[in-house]
Amino acid sequence: FHLDYHPAIVFGQGNKLTAQGPYLDLLHAFRSALEMTKVLTVIGYSFRDSHVNEYLTQWLNSNRMRSIRIINGPSFAESPADYVRVLQQHLGPERVNLIPKYAKEGLEALWEELP
Repeated sequence: FHLDYHPAIVFGQGNKLTAQGPYLDLLHAFRSALEMTKVLTVIGYSFRDSHVNEYLTQWLNSNRMRSIRIINGPSFAESPADYVRVLQQHLGPERVNLIPKYAKEGLEALWEELP
C-alpha cells in the first residue's frame, strides 16, 4: 500500500533542515516571534532539538530582561534536560523557572499569577 503524499509538518529524527517541507519556515517564524517576547512559557518540550535550543540561547543572551518558564511535569523538574540544567546554572532561577506541574496545573498556576 503506497500513499502518494508528502507530510505537511516534519517531526522526529532525521535532517529537517532541507529545502523541502515547512521546517525552515516554521523555524524562522519561531525566531521572529521570540524577538517580540519577554517571557517565554514552554510546555512539554524535551529540549533535544539543537536548532530550537540555539534560537532560545540567542534570545536569552540578547536581553537580560528575558526569561523562560518551563512546564514539563514533576519528573522533568527533578531531572531536567542537560540544556535546561546549563541554563539554570548560568542564568539562575530568576530567568529560568521550572514549574514542576503537568500542563493543566501549570497553566492554572500561571493564570492565577496574572494581575
